[in-house]
Amino acid sequence: YGRNIYANITNFVRFQFSTNVAAIATMFLAPLLTKFIPLSAIQILWINLIMDGPPALALGVEPPEKDAMSRKPRDPKAPFLNIPLATSILFFGLIMCAGTVLVFAYSILYEASLAKASTIAFTTFVMFQLFNAFNCKSTTQSILSNAFSNKYLVAATLASLALQICIIYNPYLSSIFGTVPLSLDEWAMII
Repeated sequence: YGRNIYANITNFVRFQFSTNVAAIATMFLAPLLTKFIPLSAIQILWINLIMDGPPALALGVEPPEKDAMSRKPRDPKAPFLNIPLATSILFFGLIMCAGTVLVFAYSILYEASLAKASTIAFTTFVMFQLFNAFNCKSTTQSILSNAFSNKYLVAATLASLALQICIIYNPYLSSIFGTVPLSLDEWAMII
């Protein structure tokens, strides 16, 4: 039970920090490459409050891994933020940043409006987050072996995706968030 609590806290921290690294890096790097800011203040708040919250909470109730008791106990004197955890936070954060910035830069070059490019970048970032939540479920097991072991994470991800779709296609919400409808081709690029 204690090992599971520790693993869930680690997974939660990895998810939250990698998302924050990605957001900060994206907001600094994108303007350097494109001269435009990809995400508005309200979109960043949406990401931090709505897209981060439910998946992060669901990671806190991840069921224990089957081999948890067969692993060597961790050193109680070891620091929580160790090199493997910090490396994975930076690695996943920079991948999310790179993907978001590349999609934004590509969209700026080939799309007619900044609003469309921003919506694509915003949705790409959100999709990265949702996939990253599943990525952060375990440090020892492949996502292919345990994708549906946490029903709360599946529900939180589906709810977050539904909310993202609402703010893109609902005219009232899209006017608040500065989003525009996306085509199937654009969704394909995002995914």
